[in-house]
Amino acid sequence: MDEDEMRLPNFHLGQDIITYLTNIRKVVFSQTQHRDVTIILGNPSCDLDSILCAFTLSYFYNARPNASKHHRNPIYVPVLNLPFIHTGDLWRLRPELGVAVRGAVDGLTPQSEDGPSTEVKAREQQRDKTLLENLITIHELANNEKTLPALKKAFAPSDHFTTTKSTDKVDVILVDHNAPSIESINEEDIENRFNMVGCIDHHVEEDYVPREAKPRIVRLGIGSCQSLVTQHLRNINLWTVDKDHENLPGFRQISRLALTPILIDTWDLKAPGDRVSDVDRDQVAFLDPQTGDDFDREDLFQQVQTAKSESLNLLHMQEIFNRDYKSYLERPQDGKQLFIGIGSVVQDLEWLSQHAGGKQNLINEIETFAKKGDKQLEIFGLLTRSGVRKEVAFFTFGEHGAQAIDVFEKNADVLQLQPWDEDRELSSLLDNKIGDKFWKVWWMGDTTRSRKQVAPLIRDALQGTSAANH
Repeated sequence: MDEDEMRLPNFHLGQDIITYLTNIRKVVFSQTQHRDVTIILGNPSCDLDSILCAFTLSYFYNARPNASKHHRNPIYVPVLNLPFIHTGDLWRLRPELGVAVRGAVDGLTPQSEDGPSTEVKAREQQRDKTLLENLITIHELANNEKTLPALKKAFAPSDHFTTTKSTDKVDVILVDHNAPSIESINEEDIENRFNMVGCIDHHVEEDYVPREAKPRIVRLGIGSCQSLVTQHLRNINLWTVDKDHENLPGFRQISRLALTPILIDTWDLKAPGDRVSDVDRDQVAFLDPQTGDDFDREDLFQQVQTAKSESLNLLHMQEIFNRDYKSYLERPQDGKQLFIGIGSVVQDLEWLSQHAGGKQNLINEIETFAKKGDKQLEIFGLLTRSGVRKEVAFFTFGEHGAQAIDVFEKNADVLQLQPWDEDRELSSLLDNKIGDKFWKVWWMGDTTRSRKQVAPLIRDALQGTSAANH
């Protein structure tokens, strides 16, 4: 393919992923207007699944030959849905991503039971920092002086200026969600600035992306969205297996990257219930042989999982709440706009209390998080891990929310909620600070459930309660 036919200049399928990202950055931060760009955007929790789905889809979509000079031939740009985080902080805020990318590019050194030495760990963290600085966050698009003007304007925070309706929108393909959500941009500005041209997702259908969009894949019961992305790329013959691919580092690296979120989200294909599907198993069977003879899938899983579980040690409380967080806007019949926010945390409330410097400090941090910015929360939820058990906690800041958690409890049979009475001191402090009817914590009896099941239940509860109080 000569350069005139190339969608992304200097790119070829099988190119190593760091060179690929360098080429993407040259396009995005070129200060020119002539580039036709489509953003591929994961959800605001910005976990491994979201990040690597966007990366994988862009890599293969950019390898598609141009249709003709008379058709749009966009360059596909993967963007991390992080409006307040610079790429230089990713090594600390998403350490498991650093391990995944380093494993894809360099391979991983097998870990002893005691873990790496302090010297080795520092060297690995520096390498992770260097690798992750090649990625692009919303924060960088909004703040880099060299960002393409159309992208800089589209991703500017809503409090900088309000957008009016325009036909000059930026095209977006959503992965790992099917209704756009950006913490720094309100819903009206999202609608005015962006055109949703596709989605691939494994969450509940939101009916936001047009039915005629391509791709448009929304399928429940799949452990990892990356499985759907990989299956899609195989179905349209963009991702194939060829003997010649063994000599091209990009195929090995991209296979390792794509494998990572599937293993993490399905617990190495050992997760119970509907957290792992035949689609997940099929994609692992496709990807695993392409990762190279010197690559240990089990070691990848263990090192990424360890990085994820230890990641909170490096963060302050507001970063912990925001690390794996999604918010939802509900519009009940009384005309109010009510926000729900749910954070997933790999530690329990006891650990969070200690990390915050005390139980009262934890409550203060919860209130600070819920009441900051334009999207003040009616309900703030935390889904925590306590060994093999899970806690479900809701803190509410209005009458609608208080009634919604009662409705949630009555309708949440699928979660098998059980009474929680682990910390009477924390309970008493919450009663005094927030009010006894404005918070509730349960044990989740069915630990195979996650935010994918919790969020629709509390959203429905809030909608119904608010409408009933019109």
